[in-house]
Amino acid sequence: YKDFPDIGNFYFRIGEAYFFFQDYEKAIPYLRKAMKPSKFYCDRANLKATNTLGTYHNLKGNIDSAEYYFRKAYNSRDMVKSRSMYDAIALGNLGHSLVQRKKYNEAIPYFQAGLDRMLIDFDYKRASDATLGLARCYFGKGDLKAAKQMIDSSLVYVERSDNVNLYRLLYPLMSKYHSKIGNKELADAYLDSTILASNRYMEKYN
Repeated sequence: YKDFPDIGNFYFRIGEAYFFFQDYEKAIPYLRKAMKPSKFYCDRANLKATNTLGTYHNLKGNIDSAEYYFRKAYNSRDMVKSRSMYDAIALGNLGHSLVQRKKYNEAIPYFQAGLDRMLIDFDYKRASDATLGLARCYFGKGDLKAAKQMIDSSLVYVERSDNVNLYRLLYPLMSKYHSKIGNKELADAYLDSTILASNRYMEKYN
């Protein structure tokens, strides 16, 4: 680190690449190497790697471990560029963990706080993920009107950011929504769309 201050970012980028291709066994060691407190304003590798490790544990269903890393990122003392945005990311990630616990009322403020910060910078890619989280919360609570509003918002943000990877997660919720309101034709259509979006994602990252 002394001779090459940007080494943490290189470790993170390598770990992130393995993570995208779901080669977690190779990704984790690089992400852990990137988890060093920042000494430079432009070095955000620690926050990125910590959040990514939390996401890994969320994917594996290790919710306690996931929340540990998200809180670690949020409580980090790193004073770096766009720090408030990384706080917003950690809050949104904590929201996803709470959704897995079906604690929808507790998750909503996390998603909303993160979304408000993301929209300040017009970060529509991350906003699409936050609104998907809110849609899941409202659907879980049985508030179909609010769930539909968040689904529509997420679709708009996906279009603005070209975050097409999110369709594989958004379409299943849309299928459940239309099934709930008795529109079987659209429910089946979005189920088919889920399969297509998932296949495209696997072709991209397999």
